[in-house]
Amino acid sequence: MKKNKISKELVVLIEEIKDYLDLKYDLVRLDLIEKIVIITSILFTITVILIVVPMIIFFFSIALALFLGDVLGQDFYGFLLVGSIITLFAILLLAFRRKIITNPILKILLRSIFNWTDETKEHHEK
Repeated sequence: MKKNKISKELVVLIEEIKDYLDLKYDLVRLDLIEKIVIITSILFTITVILIVVPMIIFFFSIALALFLGDVLGQDFYGFLLVGSIITLFAILLLAFRRKIITNPILKILLRSIFNWTDETKEHHEK
């Protein structure tokens, strides 16, 4: 009688372990799907920005160059001035790329994928 009760409890325990493992598997799958969706949306957003922003800069640069060309008397001067400004901006961007581009993107990815916050970072560094 006691052996039968133990075997029934063991069967119940095994079933509960199976249910737990199934739920854990589903949770991991859903978590993975959520992270894939987050990464995909971030990459899509970055791709759209990388396509649209240069087009906007290109058209505004031409407009500014033509305007400055009219002000300075020759279109050549306007394009030369705008080209110089863009070159200076590119050099500054290259010099400070880690602070301006790399670190913010890394923070966004860490926060999105791992629910990483500044408090979590401080906790892990201790």
